[in-house]
Amino acid sequence: MTLAGLSDAITRKKIPSNNTMKNYRLSYNVGRAKYVVSHHDGIKTYPDGSTFYDIAIFKNKVDTNNFIKSLIADGYSAGNYHAVVNK
Repeated sequence: MTLAGLSDAITRKKIPSNNTMKNYRLSYNVGRAKYVVSHHDGIKTYPDGSTFYDIAIFKNKVDTNNFIKSLIADGYSAGNYHAVVNK
């Protein structure tokens, strides 16, 4: 690898891949929680620059679905968490 190629690789690493997208993930039976929705607003990050996900915990499906509908109305899209895990 040449020096120019190395600087290109470093530059590409600094560009955030999906930090500007609003997305959410739904998980079932996490600990004692029945439904957990983790959502990223496209803005919040940790000090190291990685994305920060807020969470919402629900006991029943009706409240979970209402919360997800409100996220979709605010412009959130479903994350592809399972596609990443299964690879």
